[in-house]
Amino acid sequence: MSRRYLKRVMNYLPHQHTLTIALPTALKKGELVCHHLTQKYQDFKVSLARVPNSLVRLTTEHMASGRWLVQVFWTDGDREYFLEEELMIRG
Repeated sequence: MSRRYLKRVMNYLPHQHTLTIALPTALKKGELVCHHLTQKYQDFKVSLARVPNSLVRLTTEHMASGRWLVQVFWTDGDREYFLEEELMIRG
């Protein structure tokens, strides 16, 4: 299975504490991984399955201030996809 990299589909709304990820293909299953770049103990993962309209919403209220690397891995059943973007959370 080949993996494809997709660009810029994340939208962070700091005043609403929301990160929205618009996936360009139907998601069958996947995983969202958030890495805090200086506080590794803050890292977390979220399993994804059958996301309506390929739109993933994540609250950022529990995320510590600082730089985060957000990665999404998913499959549509035929192909695997990968998305990565850096995010700055300000407290």
